[in-house]
Amino acid sequence: MARLDRSSVNGINRTLRYFSIRLNPFVVAAALCAEANSQRVALTERNERWQQAVEERVAATAEITYRDEQLDTLIAALARELLVLTNGDRNHATFRKLMPTSPTLAIRSIGGDVQTRYVKTELAVLNDDPDFVSLKGFAAPIEKAQAALEQAQSRRSELGIPESRAHTDRQLAIDEARRFLGRARAQLTLLFPEDKNLVKSFFPPTSRPATGSAVDDSTSGDDPFTEADDEDSVE
Repeated sequence: MARLDRSSVNGINRTLRYFSIRLNPFVVAAALCAEANSQRVALTERNERWQQAVEERVAATAEITYRDEQLDTLIAALARELLVLTNGDRNHATFRKLMPTSPTLAIRSIGGDVQTRYVKTELAVLNDDPDFVSLKGFAAPIEKAQAALEQAQSRRSELGIPESRAHTDRQLAIDEARRFLGRARAQLTLLFPEDKNLVKSFFPPTSRPATGSAVDDSTSGDDPFTEADDEDSVE
């Protein structure tokens, strides 16, 4: 049998499954078998809820990137039209009035305060300065793109709360399952005091019931589901 990593959700889940299957024929251990099934259901549900929350945040990040790219395209088009007015002179007073710093540098980030100020300053100049009447048609699309970007950023920020709660609930389920597996060996030893090998057989051959501290499964990246195999520890 492949090694089961008791520090991973998959490893704990599979240990619980094996445990309940092995216990099923033993009527005297029916309560433990039922609790193992209950623990596995709770862990699976909470892990799925956390994965859903993380994927929703990842998808929200993709939306932000898309909206930012749309805005960047409009700013780049505006810059090209402005260069036509200034005969390609980026140091011309007219060019610098609308774009005092390089637009490439100003919009190179994905959203952010610097880019937002730059875009909103451009919009104010386009709407108010008569020198840019010929370029005023850019104002509405840029304003719409900026609003869509801000909405996407707000949406991702809101998703942080349910993700954090789902992560905590998942960790609690992991901790409880680990404690249960630790208690189960002691309880089975009481049920079968004369047969240590039988007790040992209730657990997967290469795993040990967990009694230690909680698993650290903080998420540092946007894609926590990339795993080398099913037995990676929780990350």
